[in-house]
Amino acid sequence: MGDDYISIETGTGTSNLNISSVSCGPGHGISIGRLGKNDSVAQVEQIQVTSCQFYNTLNGARIKTWQGGSNYARAITFENINITNVNHPIVIDQFYCDEAIAHNCPIKVNVTN
Repeated sequence: MGDDYISIETGTGTSNLNISSVSCGPGHGISIGRLGKNDSVAQVEQIQVTSCQFYNTLNGARIKTWQGGSNYARAITFENINITNVNHPIVIDQFYCDEAIAHNCPIKVNVTN
């Protein structure tokens, strides 16, 4: 499988972004992630993902934050999305941990559907 079709990551901040009518597959889906990696500051808000298709992907709609960072992800909307053969349709991971350093990570909270 490929990587994220769309990825919003830590940086100077992302706001007022509209993503619509995107077809993802195969791959990882749409990810708002790496927020707070390496103790960074992330500010992500007012993100709308609408009328998107996910097929044969590992993830569909995903939000992930690293422990230790100063960040927020708020006012994010996923609506009218169609999911076909997706392993993890919706993932909200508040304590993401890279597999390469998993032995140093606390237990993570992972909400999936």
